[in-house]
Amino acid sequence: MLFNDHPVILPVYIVPCSTLLLTTMLPLDIIDYIFSFLQSEPDALEACSIAHHTFSQFVERHLYAHITFDRDNFYYCSSTKRLNVSQILSKNPHIANHIHNLDIYISSFSLEARIPLDDISSTLALFPQLQKIKLVLTGAGVFWRDLPQKFRSAFIKCLHLPSMKEVCIGESNFPLAVFNDCKTIKKLTLDKLVDCHDFGAHSAYPQPEVLSIFHCERRCLANFIPWAKSHFSRLHSLKFRLSRESDLFILPDLLKLCLNTLTSLDLELGFTCTSSPFF
Repeated sequence: MLFNDHPVILPVYIVPCSTLLLTTMLPLDIIDYIFSFLQSEPDALEACSIAHHTFSQFVERHLYAHITFDRDNFYYCSSTKRLNVSQILSKNPHIANHIHNLDIYISSFSLEARIPLDDISSTLALFPQLQKIKLVLTGAGVFWRDLPQKFRSAFIKCLHLPSMKEVCIGESNFPLAVFNDCKTIKKLTLDKLVDCHDFGAHSAYPQPEVLSIFHCERRCLANFIPWAKSHFSRLHSLKFRLSRESDLFILPDLLKLCLNTLTSLDLELGFTCTSSPFF
């Protein structure tokens, strides 16, 4: 709405009313869209589900859209509690279809405490509509190759889900070959590239449209170019962090690979550049 040529944002209030009046006033997809803005506010969603029984069916879809595994179980957080998603799923298995975003944190403490990663693997298979997955391994001696094979297989199956769009990896020795033939991934974030032996250059997928790499060991840079040649044909956005001035050599070849598609470039230099080798 415009008032004196200035945009005016009007607040929208949802007031409990009869089901008939509610569905008459607003289409159901609009109500669902309104609730989507509350996904980061689980307390507000819970309050809405209590306010009117009609809202509960919409709230459920957004309340469980983003869940986290940390230490020993899956949960979603409100400001006052951590709710055990595994217990909720045992009573309401259909909720698994609403889970679109999953964060997994595995620390050295988790492994030392013998957290049952095999059980987690079985739970991962229950999420058929995942669109985004994040894996963060923290602590000394916690690497992808050391995780149980059952867990790694379950995680890789998640990467190949038809619904999967975005992947974030916070692990220094994660082999890029794991992404072979993942055709639906559009956004890929890699915290570190250290494993330079298995880049999986023989596969044409994934073809990310958005790629962020926050650290790449020098010994990996030369091997990264062949991988990029097979995977940069659709790249629109590239964020790359370089730690040393000597690493600038990779940029000319890297940018040539996405010259016709790239629309956004974000270079973070962890040093003061003293030369201009290619500009």
